[in-house]
Amino acid sequence: LAISGPLAYSCVERFVRLSGAGLAVGSLRFGVWEVAAVGQGHVKNPTAERRATLNIAGEPTAERRATLEQVVLTRPEADTVEVHCHGGAAVCQALLSDLVSAGCVLVAAEQWPSRLSCPLARAAEEDLLNATTDRAAAVLLDQFSGALRKAVEHVARRSASDELGNSANASAGLEQLLRWADFGLHLSQPWRIVLAGPPNVGKSSLLNALAGTRQAIVHHQPGTTRDWIEWSSAIDGWPVVFIDTAGIRAASEPIEQAGVERSLKRLIEADLALLVVDAQQGWTDEHARLLELAPARRIIVCNKIDLAGVEAPGLVVPALYLARAEQQTFGGIVTTSAIDGTGIDRLLDAMASILVPETPEAGIAVPFRAEQIECLKQCREL
Repeated sequence: LAISGPLAYSCVERFVRLSGAGLAVGSLRFGVWEVAAVGQGHVKNPTAERRATLNIAGEPTAERRATLEQVVLTRPEADTVEVHCHGGAAVCQALLSDLVSAGCVLVAAEQWPSRLSCPLARAAEEDLLNATTDRAAAVLLDQFSGALRKAVEHVARRSASDELGNSANASAGLEQLLRWADFGLHLSQPWRIVLAGPPNVGKSSLLNALAGTRQAIVHHQPGTTRDWIEWSSAIDGWPVVFIDTAGIRAASEPIEQAGVERSLKRLIEADLALLVVDAQQGWTDEHARLLELAPARRIIVCNKIDLAGVEAPGLVVPALYLARAEQQTFGGIVTTSAIDGTGIDRLLDAMASILVPETPEAGIAVPFRAEQIECLKQCREL
């Protein structure tokens, strides 16, 4: 939590007992923040609030207590104090409530005035707020620390030099940066993985198996899922969102047909499609239709293998499609059982390898915004 303004330190000082004397600019101190009990507001006199009281019969009543929360305080500027506390929502909200009671005004993190002069560092700082996994945050932190800026400056110096051969070196530097373009775009925006297929092939059960909890309603009646269901998660440490869609078929009801149309739209916009096939029923005309709309990254999931047997004899996939199995964007065929968990780990591995076939080493420059990537592409054309 950051507090800025001429009274920033005096506001924080009201609530914190520091391990040392004062908090000088540039210093760091451990301390204890005295937080009011939930629902009681700020405790102005924590010591008094801890005293038990007796009722008229001389019996002890419920005791009002202040909660002691360990914090770390830093003071990067004379008018700015940063409070590092437990990341739980309840703790953060309690500390914020105390600060508001002291006269502070809450602002969204995006509205916080950045002191950074480098636009690339400012962009990385903003995207770090939206990073949902440690691995994604680590890459963005490298860019915040100057990895992308240094790489761009290096390319610019080579491009400006008149020495023979530097033009080719500059082009190689641009290609190296653009190599991570697609990966970088998904550091703060998750990969969208759409489960698509006809009704009753087990898409919702598969989503529940991938999520590890019941997120979608499962029923033997076709058309149970009328709209899409999203579930945010991570695969191998990279942010993803699974999208369960309505079963694709010629629907007779307007509501179901609207759900089918929305499902097709989600499929077209997906980063990766899981084309789910019932192992007993095999490939259908609807799968062929979905295949035409699916993104370049796709995996055929032969589900309900517990009912059909390991060999999945009912699965018939067009030979033309299988001929493209060597393509990098084709994740192959994975057999699964959403009921007993067979093949779920293999499916997760297949998704990880197709979305992030390689990962950058620590400190590598990675462009992470569309405008950065477009600028690099324009430079490549010069």
